[in-house]
Amino acid sequence: MELQELESLEAFQSRVRSINAKPRVLVRYDREAYVGSFDDCVRVTFDRKLRAKRKAVAGQFFAGDGWQTVQAGKVLMELKFNNQCPAWMAAAVRQETLRRISFSKYALSVTAANEA
Repeated sequence: MELQELESLEAFQSRVRSINAKPRVLVRYDREAYVGSFDDCVRVTFDRKLRAKRKAVAGQFFAGDGWQTVQAGKVLMELKFNNQCPAWMAAAVRQETLRRISFSKYALSVTAANEA
């Protein structure tokens, strides 16, 4: 791990301890990710099988039962880029008549986990 990563991790852990933060809802999904061949600042991800679970037992993160399906059968596609959207990506969005929406995996997962 690089020095900057270690410093970020230590700062995060310090903040968690200072506010006594505890996990409440776990979010899980299957991600398929692509990075541009010529420009690694362009990424496309597809998230499938979004699931949520209320955290009940320490150390029981991703094992066990109790996972609630969130937005069954849907796939979340994220187009990610630094600075400006590449022209080819904007053209693909227009051609496929895609629309931009706000979508919080965490907020939907909290709702699903609390309904269980």
